[in-house]
Amino acid sequence: MSSNVCEAIEDAKIELKKLKAFIISMNNELKEKIQQCEDISSTLSVVDEECSLVDIEPFCGVVEQFKIEAADKHIKEYLDTSKEYFQSNPIADYLKKELKASATYPSLQCETITYVFDWKPDKKTLDDIKDILSMTSGKLVKIRYINGGSISITCSFPYHLTGVLITQLMDNLQFLKKNDLKKLTIGYWIMWEREGKEEKETEQFLEEKEAKISLKEEYQKEDCFEKKDIDENQKAEAEKQLILKT
Repeated sequence: MSSNVCEAIEDAKIELKKLKAFIISMNNELKEKIQQCEDISSTLSVVDEECSLVDIEPFCGVVEQFKIEAADKHIKEYLDTSKEYFQSNPIADYLKKELKASATYPSLQCETITYVFDWKPDKKTLDDIKDILSMTSGKLVKIRYINGGSISITCSFPYHLTGVLITQLMDNLQFLKKNDLKKLTIGYWIMWEREGKEEKETEQFLEEKEAKISLKEEYQKEDCFEKKDIDENQKAEAEKQLILKT
């Protein structure tokens, strides 16, 4: 796919200066590499390095920006084919394979995030992973590789987006937990970890307990109001009797 897309982009005769400026605007971390490129071909090689089996966003950006219909056709064909492939093949096919979406992102621990799900590798597809990551972290992370056992997905992200990523994950933590998340680690920090298989039952128990407590408090409030009304009525009656006696 990449060779066909690169060929179509080169045939479009884009001005090198504009292409380089756009790529840098998409990802400033590529600036040094892009500035060293002397022609369209070497520039597109850098873009190609940023793409992977599961992420061709850099190519999509260039093709969309410069409206290259010939390349767009190849991209759509790849997306249609890969979508069908990802939906039909289990995660087991990708275990321990390098899915790194970028040659630029360094493999520093502080720039990695690891999701561990309580899934069976032959029961879930790569598409399931992509959907969950897309919903919970958008385009902030890129899949690097997947390990078996409990499915462990390691992704990379730009360090300067750590705060944004943490906020987004906190907002979506309940969704991840409902999808059998066992552990979520950002860099060296364990953001969340399931204590054991009983946690789901414990969480359900706590939710039911909280509901019962709330209901009990509501009844206590109503009972308190009723007692207050009775006391006030009794007080009023006593005052009335006192007035009559006098």
